[in-house]
Amino acid sequence: VLTIAKLSAKPNIIFFLVDDLGYMDIGAYNPKTFYKTPNVDRLAATGVKFTNGYAANPVCSPTRYSIMSGKYPSRIGATNYFSGTRSGKFKPAPLTSNMPLSEFTLAEALKNAGYRTAFLGKWHLGPTPKFWPENQGFDINIGGTSYGGPPSFFSPYRNGELKDGPEGEYLPDRLVDETINFIGKNKSKSWMTHLWFYTVHWPMQAPEPLLKKYANRKGPGLNDTRYGAMIEAMDLAIGRLLKALDDMGQSDNTLVIFT
Repeated sequence: VLTIAKLSAKPNIIFFLVDDLGYMDIGAYNPKTFYKTPNVDRLAATGVKFTNGYAANPVCSPTRYSIMSGKYPSRIGATNYFSGTRSGKFKPAPLTSNMPLSEFTLAEALKNAGYRTAFLGKWHLGPTPKFWPENQGFDINIGGTSYGGPPSFFSPYRNGELKDGPEGEYLPDRLVDETINFIGKNKSKSWMTHLWFYTVHWPMQAPEPLLKKYANRKGPGLNDTRYGAMIEAMDLAIGRLLKALDDMGQSDNTLVIFT
């Protein structure tokens, strides 16, 4: 999903990447979906909705590598999550475990063009801080580390790149708060933020009111309650960020990408 307003030659950019989300789980692609995603659906209704496309890879790290580098994952040997060492019937090919600093990333290109850049959420592109967002073109890194799933979606987060908030604070809400803060501080400049939610990765955790809401609904699958609650919580967080863009007068010059 892509929204294009009346953009200048250097539009602001928000890149939403939602982990492990099925494309049929949002209303824009499946009006009969069990889950409620009105804010994402509004993005699709007011922008460009892509209906014929594929992820570069079915797991997290290779997909992220391809977005940042513009390369097919198989080209650079990134065919499993970092560091994926699953054994099988046959010995696997050598596996990549990081995105080398020699890669020229999307963030580096935009930073060279004068953008302020921020990364928030799931990184999963290297085992040590050497390979994390601050060394791959981002001025700010909030929450991006080596792992794919957070220890907890509620504070205390146990994330070395994210200070704990009040006990019980929900991770998507915190990431949106941090994004709004970044935009507010840089609204007089060109900026790009990658908000790559850990949602809807394991552990399956969501705010209690949404858990109760989905527990009273019927649908297929064992995890409908938690999965549905996590999706709607993500959608609500996105809606809050889009409203903040309007309130700050940033919407008309911001390119919004959701995938």
